[in-house]
Amino acid sequence: MSERVTLQRYIPGWEILDLCPFCFKVEVYLKLAGIPYTTALADPRKAPKRKLPVLLDGDETIPDSVAILEHLERTRGKPLDAFLSARQRATAIAVRSMVEEHLDFVVLYQRWQLDQNWAVYKTKFIEWATLMGVPRFLAGLAMPSLRKQVLRVLDHQGMGRHKSDEVVTIGIRLFEALTELCEGPFFFGTQASTVDATVYAFLQSFAGVPFEGPLKDYVTTNAKLRRYREHVQAALGGA
Repeated sequence: MSERVTLQRYIPGWEILDLCPFCFKVEVYLKLAGIPYTTALADPRKAPKRKLPVLLDGDETIPDSVAILEHLERTRGKPLDAFLSARQRATAIAVRSMVEEHLDFVVLYQRWQLDQNWAVYKTKFIEWATLMGVPRFLAGLAMPSLRKQVLRVLDHQGMGRHKSDEVVTIGIRLFEALTELCEGPFFFGTQASTVDATVYAFLQSFAGVPFEGPLKDYVTTNAKLRRYREHVQAALGGA
């Protein structure tokens, strides 16, 4: 274990710390916990589980965002979740599961399946690929194949079989649940916890990207969610 850790990730874009909500989540946690860190561009194909994020902590390599936060909670100072009651811990597990296992597919649908959004989003993936050393023209040629892979995942999971307005309904239902459960100003009151890293990263993944529509409108205009995002942003130093 070292004092400073390295977060292997994709790249930031627009008003989000990372294109991937799970990389975004880990960086939010690092900032909230005050853990010194650096970031490094990485290729998910070379990661232990073939996906990002990956955390490098001395001679330890930790893949997967859940495992990363669990590792940091165990090894760094006072854990963010130290103040949570048993019920709050159970709620946090349920909320993270709802967001990471369901809302994530709404994010993917919005970015990869809707043609108008994909036309914008793919430019960021091309940018990431070129930063990784792939010639721009080759990165552009690879985008249709990469999109087909993601669309197959969406179809297999089921979200990709819905119409756009049906996905909006699903997303808003999840936002409504978060609105009801959030105590404010952080998710569980006056102190940040690990669930804030997840919730903020995913809310901002709708609010901080140039994809207009009902889902972005809900996150940016709902008074409680807007105050929540502003409070977390202030705690992150405006990130």
